[in-house]
Amino acid sequence: MLPLLPRFWQLADSAERMDATEVFSQYFRHFIQYPALALQAGVGGTLYALLTVLPDGRVGGISITRRDLGAGAPPVKAVMALDAELQRVAWQLRFKPALPRTDTDSTAIPASTDIAAEITDITDQTESVESNDGIEVTDVTDAGTRSAVDTVTIFYRFGP
Repeated sequence: MLPLLPRFWQLADSAERMDATEVFSQYFRHFIQYPALALQAGVGGTLYALLTVLPDGRVGGISITRRDLGAGAPPVKAVMALDAELQRVAWQLRFKPALPRTDTDSTAIPASTDIAAEITDITDQTESVESNDGIEVTDVTDAGTRSAVDTVTIFYRFGP
C-alpha cells in the first residue's frame, strides 16, 4: 500500500512544511519514470498539471495545463508519453485526510506556495537525466462541508 502523503501546504510551521514537502518530492521522484519514447525522440521539458485533492486525500481530477517543451514541434506520441507518465504518478498520490475547518469566515483567504527541488537521480535504463519537480497550491474551501478541496499545480521537468 502506498503511503499517505502529508498535506504540507496546510502546515503552519515552516520547518515542518519544508520537511513534508521533501517527503512529497522524494515520493514523486521515486515513482516517475522518463518515458522511453520521449527519451528516444529527445523530447524534454516541463509539464504542469492541475490536481484536485479531495477532503479524503484522494486525487479527484487531473489536467495537464501547460507544456514548456522547448523550440520546435516535438513528436505528438512523445509528448503524449510525457503527459501519461505525469498523470500516472499523480493519480497514485494519496494525501492525509483534511481536517474540518474551524473558522467561520466563508471568505477564506487562499493559501499559496511554490516549491521547486533539484533532482538528479532519475534514470531510464543507462541514461542519466536531470529533472525538477515542484508544487503550487491553492486552498479552496467547500462551504457545505467546511473541508478543504485543494487545487494543486504540480510541475515536473523531464530532461533528455
